[in-house]
Amino acid sequence: MNDDNLDFYEILEISSNASQDTIDRMFRFLAQRYYPDRHETGDAIKFDQIVKAHDTLRDLEKRTAYDIKHKKNSEYHWNLV
Repeated sequence: MNDDNLDFYEILEISSNASQDTIDRMFRFLAQRYYPDRHETGDAIKFDQIVKAHDTLRDLEKRTAYDIKHKKNSEYHWNLV
């Protein structure tokens, strides 16, 4: 899947106004669950998405740019409905 179509907030199971502590906490929880070497729950693709989401949302400049794009995409999807 193209990174442009990923909803990083959905991937980390958080709201778009989540604090940095919440972002980090959910990242650790989900990364541990989906770590590829885990036999029962490992998922390399999901793990990569979690890492990309965290890398973007933990950096203030990247998060701001992502939020602008995310808001435009959300408005577009609502207009389709």
